[in-house]
Amino acid sequence: MKGHFRLLAALTVFLSGSSYAGQSSVELGTLLFHDPALGGSRNEKSCNTCHPDGRGLEQATRRSNLTEVIKSCILGPMDGNRVDARRVDLRSLKMFIESLGQRKPASGDQTE
Repeated sequence: MKGHFRLLAALTVFLSGSSYAGQSSVELGTLLFHDPALGGSRNEKSCNTCHPDGRGLEQATRRSNLTEVIKSCILGPMDGNRVDARRVDLRSLKMFIESLGQRKPASGDQTE
């Protein structure tokens, strides 16, 4: 499954002409959420590793520091590099996480 997401992310980069060039989008954020190479990660973890299918992030939009939390996850668990909050990839990832707040949690899901 990881190979599929890497292929989709690589295809997105190829079609855009540069690394995540263009407009921020929920669709790109969805791909990046599953991409273990996000932020130059030096391990096989993606956002989806700790938050399968975005579970538990439905209330994340209530956090005023959501961008900083995302950056912290990239630096910490994903062992990645510092990323600029103005980049299309980080803005897209934030948009995807914010979109999770629009869906209703399945019964039994834990929210923060």
